[in-house]
Amino acid sequence: MLKTDRRVERHTVAEALPASPISPEQTPLHTSRPMHLRAHALLPAMLACFLLLSGAFSLQGLMFFSSLLGDLFPWTIQLSHLLFPGQALNPRLFHHNLPTPSVLTSWTHTLLVAALFLLIGGLYLLALRILPQRTRLRVVFVGALLLGLIWAFMPIVTSADLFSYIAYARMGVIYHLNPLIQTPHAIWHDPVYINIYWTDQPSVYGPVYTGLTYTLQLLCGMLFGAQNVAVMVLALRLLDLATHLGSTWLIWSIGGYLQGSKQSPRQRMLATLAFAWNPLLLFEACVNAHNDTLVLFFILLALWFLVRTGQPTWRTHLLVALNLSLATCIKVNVGILLPGYLCYLLACTPEGTLWQRLRQPLLVLLGTALPMVLLYAPFWDNGQILTLLKVNPGTYRAINTVPELLTHIINSLFLPSAPENGSLTEFIMRDLSLLLFFLSFAFICWHALRSATAPRTPLALIRWMALAWLLYMGLGSPWYWPWYAITFFGLFALVESATSAKEWQELATRIPFLPAINIPVAVHILGITMASTYCFFAWPAVTTFLPFLPGFRVAFLRSIWTWIVPLLLGCKAWIRQRLRRFA
Repeated sequence: MLKTDRRVERHTVAEALPASPISPEQTPLHTSRPMHLRAHALLPAMLACFLLLSGAFSLQGLMFFSSLLGDLFPWTIQLSHLLFPGQALNPRLFHHNLPTPSVLTSWTHTLLVAALFLLIGGLYLLALRILPQRTRLRVVFVGALLLGLIWAFMPIVTSADLFSYIAYARMGVIYHLNPLIQTPHAIWHDPVYINIYWTDQPSVYGPVYTGLTYTLQLLCGMLFGAQNVAVMVLALRLLDLATHLGSTWLIWSIGGYLQGSKQSPRQRMLATLAFAWNPLLLFEACVNAHNDTLVLFFILLALWFLVRTGQPTWRTHLLVALNLSLATCIKVNVGILLPGYLCYLLACTPEGTLWQRLRQPLLVLLGTALPMVLLYAPFWDNGQILTLLKVNPGTYRAINTVPELLTHIINSLFLPSAPENGSLTEFIMRDLSLLLFFLSFAFICWHALRSATAPRTPLALIRWMALAWLLYMGLGSPWYWPWYAITFFGLFALVESATSAKEWQELATRIPFLPAINIPVAVHILGITMASTYCFFAWPAVTTFLPFLPGFRVAFLRSIWTWIVPLLLGCKAWIRQRLRRFA
């Protein structure tokens, strides 16, 4: 390593928080002036692009939902007029009817937003290339805070789930209804009802998030009045921004413990920066305020308790189990991480009697299950809560995934009369995807139980968790939305913080097609493609059909953009090498 790099590493390590196990002395940076200026210009450039994108989402051609913040802060709408003078804005911002925009207008506005997403993605990748060895931790935090605040005041949301969160909170606080049993139809007269998309869907979110939103609704109602829905929108966005910053700190801290004696400050900073400034994570936290951001925080907190002690005790494992239980009581899909943790506990006790080996796993199961039972008990209502499984669209639909793409291609070519949603082809593709997931998940669980491949270190456990969640995203959830990936990006940041380039190559050789892929690059690009997936939900993409495929909408191409493009770009070096050989 060059002498300059060693100085840079010592300087970056000096920014470690007190929880980090390292504290070398601080030395000044010595970088070339052009590179130094370019590094410092990246954050202002990203702030400018975030501001432009915030204004562009209000344009008429996209036809997304109003966040109602335009009523509370009119300057957010005036900003769009200022940034895009002469352009028509979304009528929903003014509570007007929805005249259909012209084809030219709608495509122009959509392509503008897509270009801004790509520009933000390019700046993000450039920041990951330049900044890790030339910046400080506080710059990462301040940057994430400023970027998040810009989007927190966006007058548009791309997902109406935010209003469902508010509706469920109002059902419990104002109308004393059980939101895990009853649907928003019961409050059809409430001011939030007109903004809800899933009006016939009980809450699929557990008691932890329900209790948290109850508290926010009580505070906002007391301070600003029970009829003010916009204040609750802002409160949820700011809560998620604070949670995202908390998760960033946990990733920095856990990364230091995972590295141990093999400290690589640049690698640790790269992983933290990649998470903190990830466009998808900031968008879902600060625009759509999805509760997956809070789920990730509890998962990271569980891992932080695990790694901060050299020899975890039963108290440590109970704290880990408690936090995993709290995360599961927000979204039940967190349960797919538990088998890996149980295998880790078994691997850490390879000898002894059967009781000695099973004691800690049983303790963790009890520590996970007991809080869930206690938290769900007030909402149980004689088992009526289980009816949720019958009405959840995630149990029978496919969207944003390769099964959805194959469904529409097959229907377009061979079954043009099949319904667009709920066709037999969709059921078959969905079931095949779930079957592949169960087989793959069973395989990695079996791998984790084998003595030769069992996860015996926290880093190995986190790698298993990241792989399990990736399988869940790609195969186990045919009904998939970009915010489902929030947990994966958090786990991957921990893996990235403690995995060298040589180790990435060794890991990739274990799976047939992975040696051709630069895994970190592919994952960084995945954050960009998933964030920009919303361009496929804009008005022109949803209403335009491809001429050579009957009934096939442009929007159905979203799974190619989301999943295939990152793999291809991650294989860029391998593809280039093959083309040279061919030439």
